[in-house]
Amino acid sequence: MQTVGNPVTGPPGVYYTVLWMLVLIASGCNLTSSTGLESPASVTVTPEKTLLTSADETIQLTADARDREGTHIAYESVTWSSSNPSVATVSHSGLVTAKNEGQATISANIGGVSGQAVVTVEWPKPVTIVIRPTTELVFGSLGETRQLSATIFDQKGLLLENVQVTWSSSDSSVVAVDDLGLITTTGRGSALITAKAGDASATKSIEVLRGWIRLVLSHESIMLRLEETYPLSVEFTDAEGKEVPSRISGYESSNLSVAEVDDNGEITATGFGLATVYINTGYSVLPHSPLLLRGELPVLVWPEQTTIDLYVTEINITPGATPQVELIYRLPMSDGLVDQRLFHLFTWHSSDPDVATVNRVGRITALNAGTTVIRAEKAFTLHDEVISGELEIRVVPDG
Repeated sequence: MQTVGNPVTGPPGVYYTVLWMLVLIASGCNLTSSTGLESPASVTVTPEKTLLTSADETIQLTADARDREGTHIAYESVTWSSSNPSVATVSHSGLVTAKNEGQATISANIGGVSGQAVVTVEWPKPVTIVIRPTTELVFGSLGETRQLSATIFDQKGLLLENVQVTWSSSDSSVVAVDDLGLITTTGRGSALITAKAGDASATKSIEVLRGWIRLVLSHESIMLRLEETYPLSVEFTDAEGKEVPSRISGYESSNLSVAEVDDNGEITATGFGLATVYINTGYSVLPHSPLLLRGELPVLVWPEQTTIDLYVTEINITPGATPQVELIYRLPMSDGLVDQRLFHLFTWHSSDPDVATVNRVGRITALNAGTTVIRAEKAFTLHDEVISGELEIRVVPDG
């Protein structure tokens, strides 16, 4: 009996072959290459981008084949090729060798599927310049000198040596620079020193100040209530009073149980007593001195109910006598206390300076016969309340 094929698909053998292939595809099976190995869905070359900076420099590339599900598959061989062998060649194992400047695409073919990587060949050139010293340079007088140096790095961050560097100053009336990077201060102000090599450049700011630097606080001392906060206000000026850039490097407190200070200079009163907040700076006390300028702010934390009494061993004194006033303070629920460190925090007055004067630490000087009232007072920094004490002194003639 003659077998009749399907009128649509042809002979029965073809029909069943097509049907079997459809079943394989539906079941997730992959087709194979002519070698019997599975054909990849994608090929990736690693690294995808490479920079070579010298002739005959090499880089090993690798190829990775994956199926449609992203699973690595084995393969027998890879066919490597370069789009521009005059720039970069590639061996049968994927080893790339630089030849000349330019760009080449390296291809890896596996089972008819290709992946690419880009290789760029550039000879070393200056890309980054670091001017040393890297710290800020501030000078306090004219005629000072300092040697600068430039460190040059290429595209790969590698050090380049024997590179010609050109130095220049944005304002030679402030600071001059020679061909070797030696700077000399010539005037007051600020200027930028530039180091240039090829297309790369870097700048460094130079400040020439008017004399020594002073740190100026808005208060010589402060008095706070418990848990109050106070933001420090700090300025830097030169000898002529001109404001110069701030260079605060940090803050410290001598007594954290009384006052804390954060990185922004905000002080918080944490307990009763006396503390000193230190302001550390990046300015030298003298040019090129390792000693750095440091500011101090005494912080007194007292309750409003604090009282003070003034006391001297003798209230009747003769001209020329110089008794020291004792300042006795009483906190709530405490006995009278004396702290010599507090004397200079108070403002001292004499009601009649012709009779007797008093200095900033409570030392009286008797001058002429008469009576005067010595007063010490201190106001809370953030409020109008004043804590004060008074003492009457009589200056009597000798004999």
